[in-house]
Amino acid sequence: MNLKIDGIDELENLADIIQSKAKRNKVSSHYMKAIVSKCDSVTKDNTPKITGTLINGWKIKKRGRGELIEVEYYNTTEYAPYVEYGHRTRNHDKFKPGEFMLAKGLVAVMQSRERIARAIIEKELKI
Repeated sequence: MNLKIDGIDELENLADIIQSKAKRNKVSSHYMKAIVSKCDSVTKDNTPKITGTLINGWKIKKRGRGELIEVEYYNTTEYAPYVEYGHRTRNHDKFKPGEFMLAKGLVAVMQSRERIARAIIEKELKI
């Protein structure tokens, strides 16, 4: 006796698509966390630690879900732009160069993003 059910192939294909999309979302989520963590680490390492106010001012805001995730990384400290880009001294006779804290963090991310992606993909796909 043979039992034939229509649509089984389509159902299996749909299950494969759902499983692969879930795996892709997991990989992209891990990648985003690793990238943000790398940027946060390098940026904070390059932030002056005189009082701790500036280093504690770094914030992360994540928006979106699924395939489109946007991350905003910023400093809420009022004088952060002056430390980042540089400023004139109080008597305006000298210029204090910037620390480029965030710029250095972004450069580190750009240089290591391929290595980070490869490591996450190998771990998730167990290559």
